[in-house]
Amino acid sequence: MLALFVLVAMGLEIPPALGAFEEVFSLEFDRMVIDFDMDEESRLYFLTETEESLFVTVLDAEGQVVRELSAFKGQTPKPFVLQVIASDNGQTVLVRGEDTELETPINWVFDESGEDILPFDHLLKYAEWLQLSPSGNYFTAQGYRALSTIGQIYDIEFNEVEWPRRAFYQGLFVGADGEDIVLFTEADTGGTALAMAKLPSQEIIFSRPLGIWEAHMLPHRGRVAMHNDLLVMMRPPGRGSDVIGIDAKTGRVLWQAECLMNASGVSFSDDGSYIAVFGGPSIMIFNNIGDELAFFQNENSDIPLFAPGIPNFTFFEDRRAIVTKLYIPEHRYGMRSVVLGFDDEWGSGGSSTAFFNFEGFSRDAGRFAAFHKDGILRLLKLISD
Repeated sequence: MLALFVLVAMGLEIPPALGAFEEVFSLEFDRMVIDFDMDEESRLYFLTETEESLFVTVLDAEGQVVRELSAFKGQTPKPFVLQVIASDNGQTVLVRGEDTELETPINWVFDESGEDILPFDHLLKYAEWLQLSPSGNYFTAQGYRALSTIGQIYDIEFNEVEWPRRAFYQGLFVGADGEDIVLFTEADTGGTALAMAKLPSQEIIFSRPLGIWEAHMLPHRGRVAMHNDLLVMMRPPGRGSDVIGIDAKTGRVLWQAECLMNASGVSFSDDGSYIAVFGGPSIMIFNNIGDELAFFQNENSDIPLFAPGIPNFTFFEDRRAIVTKLYIPEHRYGMRSVVLGFDDEWGSGGSSTAFFNFEGFSRDAGRFAAFHKDGILRLLKLISD
């Protein structure tokens, strides 16, 4: 706990709900930090902004600079809706956001050379919700300007992957640990089917027709999560907010739970025991058989926990959670993060607001939190109680 007292003494207050931790590294960094990610080798990727450009700086597990990506020339993205995503092996890095002047989504893809390899004349350059597969070898997207979906998988060279099955659309990657598993809907005799497949083999894990009452079961952006053999989905916006547990081997619905809010996302704890559903000022916690365990609502309900944009939610098995990517222009603090803790009975074990960017990561090497404040970038390793 010595690190905690040192950081507080330096004016870098750590939210108490974070609990115990060890400092991995710290370094002076005077750029504005917008977003973080971490790969399976514990390399840290942080997206930064200067007056001249944007940068993605990559640090190894000791805090040494590995490389810097800076091919953002000629673009004026809105900084607070940007997100950086690294493949599990770190070989491919995606930055997605919105262009201020064009008022359109815009994306960059970097390979190990540090160059943006996504051509400016490719439709994925301006696709909404461009998604990188865990291996970094494939892409899918939901939306292209006026279109609701792109309906295709692309390889690392941005060529369409041949898909011999029926029409493919509404696809999202749900695999982990470098495994590329895509959940999608496809045309079926007389209707639509929900299906899951592995890449590159295109082996179908399941494909089941959706009945009329199941038409809401469409994979939509952050409203899908998977851990081992449990797939959790939520209805798309405007179609209710029920939480649905699905057998990831067969596609069979295992349970359905009522959600008490208009939720925008779902996330598993790192051991798969708990499921967090979040939206607006609220969070609901379920176990992995659909029982409701807790409901948390921000006391100041006019300042949401999850603002429009791309929130980040990390839920640890010891009942700590970090909520970040909250930019509220009309609020005097602008960006803020929230750290939550729950006690053994799922009552509030404390919640803390940090008025700076604070993100969490769960990796094989442990649980981590990264933050940037007052020109200091720090990486912490969390200690279980």
